[in-house]
Amino acid sequence: MSVDLSIIVVNHNHEKYLEKCFCSILEHQGNIQIEMILVDNVNSPQVSKMMASRFPDVKVIPNKIPMGFAANCNLGFKNSQGRNILFLNPDIEIIKGDLGNLLKKMQETPKVGVVCAELLNSDLTPQYSIRQFPTLAAILFRGFKLGKLFPNASLYKNYLLSGKDRTQSFEIDWGLGAFLMFTRERYEEMNLMDEQFTMYYEDVDLCYRLKLAGYKNYFMPDLQAVHDYQRDSAKKLFSKLKFHHVKSILYFFWKHKFTSVPSCL
Repeated sequence: MSVDLSIIVVNHNHEKYLEKCFCSILEHQGNIQIEMILVDNVNSPQVSKMMASRFPDVKVIPNKIPMGFAANCNLGFKNSQGRNILFLNPDIEIIKGDLGNLLKKMQETPKVGVVCAELLNSDLTPQYSIRQFPTLAAILFRGFKLGKLFPNASLYKNYLLSGKDRTQSFEIDWGLGAFLMFTRERYEEMNLMDEQFTMYYEDVDLCYRLKLAGYKNYFMPDLQAVHDYQRDSAKKLFSKLKFHHVKSILYFFWKHKFTSVPSCL
């Protein structure tokens, strides 16, 4: 069977989301052949049992040793067959549109790199899931939560694209790794995700490299999904997640030599 789209979901203690996520995939599949792959980073017997019972067609890959997000995505990719790939977070529930139509639109778009759907918060308000490439100033502004004090600051609004009309498709710099769709060929050309990013910024880096290679990344609101985005690394001043976030930011800028980022916006 020819597979149009391989959907790769990475689980790390997200059991409460999995059933809703996979049900929404099947409900919004559209007229395409898909394969679904779950990389279980915590090797949970409960997850394996639930998936075998509720979603027997899903290929489950249990990890003996937990790995970073980029490594898990790459593992899922290496076990996939689809001509196109979708990395999807387990805390995503598709609520409008279908994957087949979004895939068709991507295929009709010249020089496309990554496609990001419209992600919404749990209260159905727009989520800042698409952004400009980061600058150190924007990172510090957001990291110290200065947006609460200066919500109309141009630095803050421009980075989060808060003023953009989201009823139409448009070119973006990068989008959250919660929903990234691209061709298999394009991902292989980028040599997959950089596994030096244990957590965070692997999505920024991938979109950055696509841009440097001459491709264009897009926001396409033809498909909408609710993303239960927790921003866990921002909740505490000092935590393991905060450490990984800061480490990834530093690695990103070191890797790209602190050069100016080729923003399309």
